[in-house]
Amino acid sequence: MYDSVQTNNSIESNNNSEVGNNSIQIRSSIRGEMEWNSKIESLFRHWATLSKENAKKHNIAAKRKKILYRVFGIPSVIIPLIMGSINQIYEEHTDIAIIVNSLGYLISGTLSGINAFMNFSGQYEQHYNAEIRYNEIYTDIQSILIKPQNDRIQADVSIERYKLKIEHINENAPDL
Repeated sequence: MYDSVQTNNSIESNNNSEVGNNSIQIRSSIRGEMEWNSKIESLFRHWATLSKENAKKHNIAAKRKKILYRVFGIPSVIIPLIMGSINQIYEEHTDIAIIVNSLGYLISGTLSGINAFMNFSGQYEQHYNAEIRYNEIYTDIQSILIKPQNDRIQADVSIERYKLKIEHINENAPDL
């Protein structure tokens, strides 16, 4: 952007000769950049710490959801297999076969329903993705802070960039 355009009609004397010089001097508007200081670095360290803590929390939540997915998913597959084997051993019309079939179908259906309704695999994936994104923020901030202040991106640009990234992750991360 340009603040102003100035036209300068100057007459310069060079070896006692006068030459008309029409020159346009353009002053560009240079925005002063925000310098890095200890307060800004402290803010970035705080964001890095929060990001690392959130990554750990989402890692724990992802592991929990993965365990729940297996606890409810594996038996709902194995129980019908066991029921099929028991039906082959015992005749279908015996009292024990009827009870085993009824309980097996009830348990298998209940576990499958809970697993499908609660969507543990989807929750596991969401927590895992949130963990990855928080770890990326942590790593990015650490790589910024390790550089000398002169080699860093402008402080105000970095603040806005990482503030928006963290807010976006916070909005899209599943509840803990």
